[in-house]
Formats: sequence, structure tokens, C-alpha cells
Amino acid sequence: MKKIALITILFISFVSCLNKANNQNTETYIFDTVEVGGCKFHLETQAIDSGWGYIIFVDNKKLINQKCIPAVEGNHTFKNQEDALNCGKLVVNKMINGSTLPSITMEDLVKLKIINQNYKLEQ
Repeated sequence: MKKIALITILFISFVSCLNKANNQNTETYIFDTVEVGGCKFHLETQAIDSGWGYIIFVDNKKLINQKCIPAVEGNHTFKNQEDALNCGKLVVNKMINGSTLPSITMEDLVKLKIINQNYKLEQ
């Protein structure tokens, strides 16, 4: 129970600070680093030419650079920053709960309202 409360508190603080940094053709939004069990998890959302993606760092090493929506056939970016952030937070949460390289399912994307019940991208 204490672990769940700690994770909840950490995720609330995880998105409390939003800083903007510029790259060449992208805009990156950096969120606070969360430390759990001696590992530092860091999530960034990134505006890319056709939409949004996210980057996850563990102990300052880039582990995941997700430029398209996982589990969806084709090369579709997230339509907005919020969708990319929510998917990235879910991945970090799965990692914190023991999945080294977690997968995102179609059901996860439906729950996040990134795709609809018919597994089609939300418009």
C-alpha cells in the first residue's frame, strides 16, 4: 500500500514542472525527474513535424525515443502533447512496477483515449 501511495505522489510531482527547451526542428518539453528504487526516470515530450512523441531516460541514458504511437499499425504520431505525455507516463509507470521494457497494448491506448473502441485513431 505504501508503494502505491509513493508512486502516486511521485507521478503528481512528475508533471508539476514544465520547462521548454528548443532543438533544431523540434520543441522538447522536459518534465521533472522521478527517482524510484535508486533509478532516475525522466520523461520528455517532443513536438515533431507531424505531431508529438516522447523520450524516456533512465539514469540519464536515453532508453526510449518513441516518435510514433506504439501498437498502432503504420507510422502515426500522437496528435497532441497530452496524448504523448499520458502514454509516456504509462510506460514509466510500467517500468517502475517491474517491466524493464514494457509494451503498450491497444487496450492501453483505448483507456488513454488515443484510439477508439474500434481501434481507430481518435480524430
